[in-house]
Amino acid sequence: MGYCGQREGILRMNRWPLRVALLGLVLLTACSSGEDRRRHSVSIGVSGQAGNAFPVVKSLCDVWGDIASCQVSPTDSALQNLEGVQTGALQLGIIRADLLLQAWHGKAPFKAAGMKKLRVLFSLHDEVMTLVVPGRSSIDALAKIGGKRLNVGPEGSDNERLVNDLLKACKGAASGMVASHLEAVELGQALESQSTDGFLEPMIHPNVGLAQAALTNRLEIVPIEGDCITSLLKAQSLFEAAVVPGKIYRDVEQDVATVGVKYWVVASTVAPEDMVYALVKKTFEGIDALRHSSPVMHFLSPRKMVKVMEVPFHRGAMKYFREKRWFRDS
Repeated sequence: MGYCGQREGILRMNRWPLRVALLGLVLLTACSSGEDRRRHSVSIGVSGQAGNAFPVVKSLCDVWGDIASCQVSPTDSALQNLEGVQTGALQLGIIRADLLLQAWHGKAPFKAAGMKKLRVLFSLHDEVMTLVVPGRSSIDALAKIGGKRLNVGPEGSDNERLVNDLLKACKGAASGMVASHLEAVELGQALESQSTDGFLEPMIHPNVGLAQAALTNRLEIVPIEGDCITSLLKAQSLFEAAVVPGKIYRDVEQDVATVGVKYWVVASTVAPEDMVYALVKKTFEGIDALRHSSPVMHFLSPRKMVKVMEVPFHRGAMKYFREKRWFRDS
């Protein structure tokens, strides 16, 4: 065999280790890619009382699309929603902060022992206290609602309770106020007929009922601010500073200062850490897609979405937050 033949034989022999290495690399890549593409099955409880939660859940599921398949489970109430999450019948739920804290601390209608298996992943949009009055109204500040007829939501509702929590912090403002209990869809007609002097309710913006009422009535959205609000924000963690965005309702050009409460994505301690980690990671990697998916989530901010509250974060969420160095190791 000549030199060239020997060289060719040597090269053929030397290719074997290379081929084995390449084959191993392909198999390793395939395995790791399969792990990355692992699809989780996620059941999400959504209460009919949760406002715009259904389109919000759809947006989340779209962002999670390549790692999770979503099953949306409508529930009759926030109580049923949280019970499902607590027991593991539902893996996730969308819950307003005031109801979440009631459940955690065991306040009525929740059991006194509290739902201590609940954990939070991140917060989403705000539901903000919105004071709407006719354009001719003398009410131009929260301090001027005393003696007026204001709608505060359906009687006995969570919305009415939230309004009362706010007014307790501003005791003098509501002196002599007469509360009515109309539905949001009655807003326009009630203002036009002057059967009420205004509405003070938690709303998720943009709000269809308010937008429709603004088309046929000249309305104003009154700021909810002042010393009592400043004290309220310092004294507790439920209400947060918020705004009603400008330019989404007729005649409302500027943002209007107010306060609000957040909706949270919640799980229980039994929810798998790897699933929660993957969902949280995908959520923050897809934050721009979420912002553009719905006007409700246009103002999402990662910094605000991970604000610490009394209910602890799920360990899967904390794993991602620590990777991002948003929280230090304890």
